[in-house]
Amino acid sequence: MITPTSVQGKCYCGGVQFELTFPNEFCSHCHCEDCRQAHGAAFVTWTGLPKSQFRFIAGEDKLKKYESRIETHQGIRWGFCSDCGTSLLYDCDQAPDKIYITVANLTGKLDREPDSHVSFEEKVNWLSVQDSLPKYREKTDQTIEASAPGALHHLDINVSDLKRSSIFWGWFLTELGYSKHLEWKTGMGWKLGNTYIDLIQVEAQHAEVSYHRKRVGLNHLAFHATSRAQVDQITEQLKARGITVLYCDRHPFAGGSGHYAVFFEDPDRIKVELVAPLDK
Repeated sequence: MITPTSVQGKCYCGGVQFELTFPNEFCSHCHCEDCRQAHGAAFVTWTGLPKSQFRFIAGEDKLKKYESRIETHQGIRWGFCSDCGTSLLYDCDQAPDKIYITVANLTGKLDREPDSHVSFEEKVNWLSVQDSLPKYREKTDQTIEASAPGALHHLDINVSDLKRSSIFWGWFLTELGYSKHLEWKTGMGWKLGNTYIDLIQVEAQHAEVSYHRKRVGLNHLAFHATSRAQVDQITEQLKARGITVLYCDRHPFAGGSGHYAVFFEDPDRIKVELVAPLDK
């Protein structure tokens, strides 16, 4: 298979056509007000590269430019097709040897996937962004942690044996991308994004009554997997660790047709589920 070395793009009417030669320098979703108003969209996905790697195939004379009149944004020139009005690119005085292209107007695949959100502090309040890409303030490397309203903030789990449970949960949560963020005398926790899970050693006077998921209270915890392959990988690791996989006669569809998952228990017999996304 031949790896592409370039990609072409065009405006809506096809009057302006261009080509980018790889490699491109970045690919990001921008949420700034300028991009939103210039394109009439919640955000715009951009790629950037040296001007020497960009050329017009047709319609360069149709490309018109508008220079921002906002005092703090002067020196930015937005390029659009004078026939159909499609916004295609911009250049700026701050980086005179660079050009920035709208990924949505490419007719083929770019050499990289989007890797971040920038100017995320300007995001419209009616858009929910739930991917795992880093979110930056303006065009800096200062990250913004943003959670959707109503999303789970944290979960505390009382355990009968902190050492035993921390081995189990530490392994499993690390496999899912969590990292240890806190430890104290009677507990420890792991965090992923804005969500954290803490284990807390139950007090002796409350240890006599053990957990049972059929009583009133928590039934089980379910986590998103990245793919069916990860569900299979975790299943094999569970078996290697001597951890019982539940509902083996119906695995991996114990949750129903099309619901690809593995069910198991932690050391206190709290049921845990790892679920693959649909069609992955």
